[in-house]
Amino acid sequence: MSNRTAYFYDPDVGNFHYGAGHPMKPHRLSLTHSLVLHYGLYKKMQVFKPYKASQHDMCRFHSEDYIDFLQKVSPNNMQGFTKSLNTFNVGDDWTYETSLLVDEPISDELPYSEYFEYFAPDFTLHPDVSTRIENQNSRQYLEQIRSTVFENLKMLNHAPSVQIHDVPSDILSYERTDEGDPDERGSEDNYSRPEAANEFYDGDHDNDKESDVEI
Repeated sequence: MSNRTAYFYDPDVGNFHYGAGHPMKPHRLSLTHSLVLHYGLYKKMQVFKPYKASQHDMCRFHSEDYIDFLQKVSPNNMQGFTKSLNTFNVGDDWTYETSLLVDEPISDELPYSEYFEYFAPDFTLHPDVSTRIENQNSRQYLEQIRSTVFENLKMLNHAPSVQIHDVPSDILSYERTDEGDPDERGSEDNYSRPEAANEFYDGDHDNDKESDVEI
């Protein structure tokens, strides 16, 4: 495996719900993790158990604007972050992207899992939604929006002075006292090695195959 792929999953992450309409949907991570297991993609990766990241750690991989947004947004004030919600909302196929990172082709036909019914009626990884959702955005309407945006950009002045805003939560700024160096591997208990392609196979005759896999 030429690329170094890092995979992290907290089993408690899918237990959170931030309300209807909120862009952060942690349950998607539980669904993705289930597919990663049932597709066997976990066998192609080293799976680490890292410490909880601080604000500084998260800024190594995400923009400061995104981390600042996560600290400030809440169900009570989310209406004031409408523009940010649209900016940071994502809808990527994380299972498929994981397969690309580990260079492991996967079938469009989903393996059976506890979330199988979520993918009805197609039960595929890439369902065809083009025939179900009508695109009501006319070319004229889109061009009008484009022209309006450009006109508004021409009238923008320099950034205003500092405004009053909510104080960020300190949930990401706690002090770690007993965490090891994140750049050091540590003990064998903190990670698992990827399986070689010639050391396992999937099927009913695989005596070492686990019935329930947890990471």
